Amino acid sequence: MVLKYKPRKWEYFVLNFSFYLRNKFFWLGLLTINLYASYLFREQLPSGVFDTAVVFIGSLLYFTAITFVFLALVLAVKIYNFGTAFNETHEFRLDNYGVTLISQNITTSINWNGFKRIYETRSAYWFQIQNNLGPQLYIPKRLFNQVAREHIKKIIQENTDFKL
Repeated sequence: MVLKYKPRKWEYFVLNFSFYLRNKFFWLGLLTINLYASYLFREQLPSGVFDTAVVFIGSLLYFTAITFVFLALVLAVKIYNFGTAFNETHEFRLDNYGVTLISQNITTSINWNGFKRIYETRSAYWFQIQNNLGPQLYIPKRLFNQVAREHIKKIIQENTDFKL
């Protein structure tokens, strides 16, 4: 099955942002930074258990908001810098060998054994590569009708142990 499409900038942003939200290391790092920042502000905390709890929770929310704004800015810059990728057509090939991605005149082929996890969300099929932290390939569902979606599921289930 050969599939050609042009990615949308907002789609790239949302998918990258949602990857960070699903990543347990992101949440662990966010919690660590927030707890340390709250610890640094401990001298400014008022006396009393209730007041201390309110200020502590408020500082956690404050630093969480700052972290999300920073993450959104980083992803926006990333999209701006790689903007040329959105003007080119990407091509996916799914067959019994694996998945081939042709993007910006670079061909990447991964056989089915090279995937750590394959899963389906409401908007895309995700292919997580072995020895990498995050999903590396995704195929947006907006490109398929129901027959093509069933065909993709069939190819994946015939060649892997993953259930969609």
